[in-house]
Amino acid sequence: MSKELYCQLVDQVRAKAGINDPELSYDQCVVAIEGINFVLLHGSVMASDSMFMYVDFGEVPADNKELVLQRLLETNLFMYTDTPSSFTINPESKHVILVQHVRLSGTTFEDLADRMIQAAQFAQMWRGNHFLHEHENQQS
Repeated sequence: MSKELYCQLVDQVRAKAGINDPELSYDQCVVAIEGINFVLLHGSVMASDSMFMYVDFGEVPADNKELVLQRLLETNLFMYTDTPSSFTINPESKHVILVQHVRLSGTTFEDLADRMIQAAQFAQMWRGNHFLHEHENQQS
């Protein structure tokens, strides 16, 4: 049942984004919201009532790289709740990725859309200041 719910949510996300290609697989749903790239994946056998949402925050800036990465690790500490999220680095693209676990049971399209919009806004904020204070941004 949860795989069916995942497919229904993916269909709704794609429809809202104007993606109407019946040949697309459910293995992954790739969509951009407000200029931010998302990938949705079903949790498969290991986490069948789950979906994972990967949000591309962009490249780590060369200036203050160590401080930016430290701030992401600090942020991870405060994001672990009943719907865990964490920052990581994609080894291929070298981009910062926010990974969010989404429990499928009880999740509506509206819930998922709200979560995606919030994640897009979070990514835009990070791209603006990399979670650094103004005085830290000037220390390059």
